[in-house]
Amino acid sequence: RSKRMAETLDERNRQVAELAAQANATPISDDPRLVARHVVTSVRSVTGDPTWQLAVLATADAEELGPGVYDAAAATPGELTDLHRWASVAGSGEAGPVRRNDGPWGAFLIVEVAAHDELRAILLAPWEGRAEPSAAEVDLLSLVGQTTATAIEHALLYAKVRRQADALDRMGSIQRDFLRAVSHDLQTPLASIRGLAGELRSRVGMDRDSATDLDLIEHQADRL
Repeated sequence: RSKRMAETLDERNRQVAELAAQANATPISDDPRLVARHVVTSVRSVTGDPTWQLAVLATADAEELGPGVYDAAAATPGELTDLHRWASVAGSGEAGPVRRNDGPWGAFLIVEVAAHDELRAILLAPWEGRAEPSAAEVDLLSLVGQTTATAIEHALLYAKVRRQADALDRMGSIQRDFLRAVSHDLQTPLASIRGLAGELRSRVGMDRDSATDLDLIEHQADRL
């Protein structure tokens, strides 16, 4: 019995260590959809269960990460079905972030993924014929759900900041183009003004006041 407990503890430590490593390797600067797929890969690797899926029901930025079922292998998310909608609400708020529910589609283990009110998602895996998860497994899956929520939230935030930076770059480019155009349009008339002032200065009999005015004209033309 002691040997089994030690082996179980070793396995749990391995899973926690791998979860931490996977969390550090999450590419939050990538497309949030790629981050969602990475999350599914991580969960499957940590638990050793290839059946886990991520069902995203709502986010604050549907353009970057729209509702759908995210799989590690699929390039595009699958459609949400009645199964996923049922799983997202069945028993929610009663059994904590990790729960096992039986329904029309069979038994499923469901892990809540929510970093804030604007993110609604779940991890789920078929659980027909499997034993109830132990307290240690529930703790691990709760941590998995929190890590998943954090990764998605950070990816969405990074995407938002990236869009804002791109918008600022475009505004800066427009401003630079405008200033270049104005500068180009002013060069010809300013050159004419300076040239005419120089011609007038060269005329014989220029009085002091007129010369002062021409100095001012040339100075202002140079400044412009």
